[in-house]
Amino acid sequence: MFICKKKNRSGTTNVVVVDKHGGVYREIHTIGVVNDQTELESLCLEGFRCIESCSGNRDIFEIHEKELEEKQIIEYLLSNVENVLINGTQLILNQVFKIV
Repeated sequence: MFICKKKNRSGTTNVVVVDKHGGVYREIHTIGVVNDQTELESLCLEGFRCIESCSGNRDIFEIHEKELEEKQIIEYLLSNVENVLINGTQLILNQVFKIV
């Protein structure tokens, strides 16, 4: 997959994600139409993200950030646990035997 920039007669540029398979070009996704160079660069970046998501590639730094956030949440939750009772089964069984 790659990004194709097509110039139109009107002077605008189409940004399209294209796949070539078996010698045949196929348009996968149209990103957008732009007039100036700065917008063209931003649409190309969006096209690269689209290619990465379609091909299954992931940004390793983004995954690391998510794992770091999960680790911080887990540490926060565990730090809020004030007391862990080891005799939990005994408390449950005492209630059962009181009823009988």
